[in-house]
Amino acid sequence: MRLLDIEGLTYGPPPTTYVDLMVTECETEERIEPDERYAWLARLREGAGLTVCTGPAGVNFWRLASPEVRVEIVPDDYELKDRTRDCWSWAAKLAGVTPLAASKWWETPPKESHKAYPQFLAMNGYIQALQVHEPVAALVVNTHTFRVLKETEALDWVASLRGTPDAPVCIDGEWDRATRAVSGIALSVQDDNVYIPVESADYTAPVGFGDRLCRAVSTLMRRTPTLFHNAKADIQALYVGDPLDLVGMPVNDTLVLAYLLGEERLGLKPLTKRYLNRNPVEYPGEIRLLPLPLATRYATADTRNTLDLWPLLVDRVKDREQWAIYETLERPLVPLIATMEQEGMPVDAETLLRLRDDTAHTVAALQQMVWQREGLDLASDVDTTELFRRRLGYRPGKLKKEVISKLSFEPWVDTVLGYRKLRHRLRSFLDPYIERWKRAGQPNTFRAYADFNQAGSLSDDTDSGYVAAPRTGRLSSSGRRTWNAETERWMKDGLNLQNQDREIRELFTAPEGYVFGSFDYAGLEMRIAADRAQDSVMLDVLTTQCSEAETDPDHKCSACDLHTRLQETVTLLYPDVPIDRPAAKQGNFAGQYGGGADMLVTIMAMQRVPLSEEQAQGIMEARKTLYTGYEQFVVQTIKGAQRNGYTETTEGRRRYEPGILSPDWKTRSHAERALANHTIQGTAADILKRAMLRLVPALKAYDARLIAQVHDEIIFLVPSGNANGFCVVAKQAMESVALPNGLPLIVEGGVGQTWAAVH
Repeated sequence: MRLLDIEGLTYGPPPTTYVDLMVTECETEERIEPDERYAWLARLREGAGLTVCTGPAGVNFWRLASPEVRVEIVPDDYELKDRTRDCWSWAAKLAGVTPLAASKWWETPPKESHKAYPQFLAMNGYIQALQVHEPVAALVVNTHTFRVLKETEALDWVASLRGTPDAPVCIDGEWDRATRAVSGIALSVQDDNVYIPVESADYTAPVGFGDRLCRAVSTLMRRTPTLFHNAKADIQALYVGDPLDLVGMPVNDTLVLAYLLGEERLGLKPLTKRYLNRNPVEYPGEIRLLPLPLATRYATADTRNTLDLWPLLVDRVKDREQWAIYETLERPLVPLIATMEQEGMPVDAETLLRLRDDTAHTVAALQQMVWQREGLDLASDVDTTELFRRRLGYRPGKLKKEVISKLSFEPWVDTVLGYRKLRHRLRSFLDPYIERWKRAGQPNTFRAYADFNQAGSLSDDTDSGYVAAPRTGRLSSSGRRTWNAETERWMKDGLNLQNQDREIRELFTAPEGYVFGSFDYAGLEMRIAADRAQDSVMLDVLTTQCSEAETDPDHKCSACDLHTRLQETVTLLYPDVPIDRPAAKQGNFAGQYGGGADMLVTIMAMQRVPLSEEQAQGIMEARKTLYTGYEQFVVQTIKGAQRNGYTETTEGRRRYEPGILSPDWKTRSHAERALANHTIQGTAADILKRAMLRLVPALKAYDARLIAQVHDEIIFLVPSGNANGFCVVAKQAMESVALPNGLPLIVEGGVGQTWAAVH
């Protein structure tokens, strides 16, 4: 139900037509007259879930009701179409700021020297004057009963819990955003929902109780089936000990189940709405800041919803024949990823500071050089676009690397690309590392942390709270979210480990007494493609034991190297097409990903090698002629996808793409490429995950720590004295993962003092 607060709607008596429009649009069932306000306040305090539609004059009154009241802001003296709940946009209009400028200022406020800075100050003044209670979702109806247990009674109750595979014990920890100190734990079983508080607005447990509670819950995780939504976060916050202990334990995760089903909205609340048809509760701030009765209501709602979601998601996963993937691959991987995130990557501060200073000086020098020559600032996208207009006679559509690279191969374009690459390195990686180093107390070495996203990465930019991980099953990495208490906003450290060059890898240095270990699968996707397609040419090359290669590791010939074989085929079929091995290599990769000549042109342009469309077309056509078995495999895969709507990896991981039957060729082509790629890239992802699990015994036996997984590479920290034995066992474990038709996998790697020195 929505309530229209007449007195709070405007500063003066509203026109009748205005009120009528409000009533019609908001489907208001009741209007509130001034003398009715306190009666409604009493009702709202009793827990009725309602939305109050009010203006700035009424907000301060309604914020007294309850954190569960949704306050919809209706700015005064506005036309109906301009109403908004967004105070930022509302204040911008009052200050005479355009919506475009306001949206940019949200991320990057104008400097004091900016001509519009007074308007920006005026906007902030309006916002502060409003003192608006942040709108939160209303709790429409209680779907569960709940109770509080404290201290000894709570610990005894936790010790008595027994879950089953069909009805696990559902757990959800609550903790301080800044310190990550546990403030309470909610648990739900089939017929009970309990909150065990450590800290709330009106209660504080005895000193040491939080630690005892975490130990009790840790024991519970080891001895009985448990359930979480985003289990790795709770494991890191609640589990006492090494999360490796939980590998193989029945620790379940509804987030991972939803990911396997192809859900895009992975947050608990959107899943609750979709599968349970409930209007879930949104926390008004932090649980520890709420009175205990309200904190109990909110916390147990999450565990109740998670537990009720469990059987529905399990049934759907089993219907899609994904249960084996979940049980044997994804579920045991959760605690392994948790320990990997806890370890972090050791960073050498001296190398970091030197690289940051060198990069900053180079960025400044490039910027100054262009300014002196052109009077344009490379830091400005507007000025950079103007530089291209002057030199080329037109403006590029977007200032993306793949667009800029193809515009020209003159040195000044290299300058622009170099500047933008180094500026990105500075802003996205080096500066965030420096901030973490400062927060760590500026030691000689420190740890930087990444999130390895098995199902999705946390995000404030989506209403579901998550950005889904790649649908191939690959682990992606992203900077860890940390709470900045000063700004009261989430921030990310810049530790995305994908596609880092040697200079960045030099930062990561093993601590004293340890070495880096790194192993990756050589030509993994090409081997998977050859094995699955049973392409005779690919198999012949990949199984040839070349005598010259045994004495010369850099030897490449058409008998033992697929890229050289393609190079020779292009020369034979298209004598007028000049080609070297790097172009052939990229042609193999582009074809593997389902790309055509345009993709190859773009790839080579980004490497600053000009390649014409005709040359690229010749390379891609020669590839199809060379690998006829693989091309037939792709055709059959797409036909199967058109019948079934999905394709599978060798482990049985499915990917669904509804666009496979779309009448729009662009949508259909995208789906065909995605589904064909999934059979190869998804299989590679499964192999890496299977290998990580097979490494667990070696990690424990040699006291090694798994710290990262990037593409086809697995990275460790190993005690120096254990390095030789661990390397032998790790290589054997990774190579023991078999392809279905018997083509062996080859693992390469070793140890070194830095990540860059390993290979």
